[in-house]
Amino acid sequence: MKSSSLHFIIKDDLEQRTGGYIYDDHIIRGLRELGWVISVHSTSPSSSKTRTPPNNSLENILNSIEEGQTVILDGLVMGRNPRELSRHTHRLKLISLLHHPLFKESGLPQSEMVRLFELEKKALTNCVGVITTSQFTANQLATMNIPTEIIRTVIPGTKPALPAKGPHKNAPPRLLCVASVIPRKGFHILIDALNKTRCLDWECICAGSLDRSPSYASEILETVAKHQLGHRILFTGECSSATIDKLYDFSSIFVLASLYEGYGMVLAEAATRSLPIISTTGGAIPYTMKGTPAILVPAGDSNSLADALRNTLNNLADESYSVQNQFPNWEQATRNFEDAITSLVPDTAFS
Repeated sequence: MKSSSLHFIIKDDLEQRTGGYIYDDHIIRGLRELGWVISVHSTSPSSSKTRTPPNNSLENILNSIEEGQTVILDGLVMGRNPRELSRHTHRLKLISLLHHPLFKESGLPQSEMVRLFELEKKALTNCVGVITTSQFTANQLATMNIPTEIIRTVIPGTKPALPAKGPHKNAPPRLLCVASVIPRKGFHILIDALNKTRCLDWECICAGSLDRSPSYASEILETVAKHQLGHRILFTGECSSATIDKLYDFSSIFVLASLYEGYGMVLAEAATRSLPIISTTGGAIPYTMKGTPAILVPAGDSNSLADALRNTLNNLADESYSVQNQFPNWEQATRNFEDAITSLVPDTAFS
């Protein structure tokens, strides 16, 4: 019998304000609005000092799901657990939702990168399909020997938005960076570039969690203090979506120094607000920003980033551009996700 039910398994809390969780949340809410019955299961964080509660382990979550059901596994859950998945591949229809490969996280020792690559490669063999959030990530799956016929790409949506107003009158140009303070986001590169442009008038707001890599965040804050830039660079911590919207609206330039992105949702959001964008060539960013006037510099190159900041600050134009129609909205993204599911598992559809 055909069913409209789906199970999503995620790591930790769906309300977290990072790109992957925001994507999952939008898709889940959108599918529910389309009539799908969605069950969301959450495992406990792997970094917990205590053992994962038995009822929250991936194995027990999978055991609780009725045979024949379709299960969407976020990559943070799926990639490290090929053994658990292999026990259920005969009874459940497992689909991986892959934002970016785990081994691409910055700051990992080579041995850990190799270990994660092998684990994720094995885990993916247990899935009937893979949904990626960028064509760039889909292309990378060739290195994991995943057949192209079971790969689908569903890029994130954006919220309709008016062009950013910019900062208040007589305020300096405002740079905005929306990202968790973790090594992959390249804050050490950004702070170095900002220090090299300190002679120019600007202020910078960095909106994102300081708790995901505490030691790295401490190093960044210490570097800001060492350069005596604390009065010009503000770290807000994790913000609500309403606050982020306001930060976009009152900014002059969006900057993201990421070493690697599986898509770069915040860049698309900045583009829909017609903000000048300065970022890098890390990962999928050139794919995401194709067709926009974004300035992309080599990832990890603070000198090039500083040059781009100087040029943009010195030539802030009054006219804006619009790429609103280049990116799907979340309703379109949800329907694309629905199409991906039903093409991978044709009997997962409405009765």
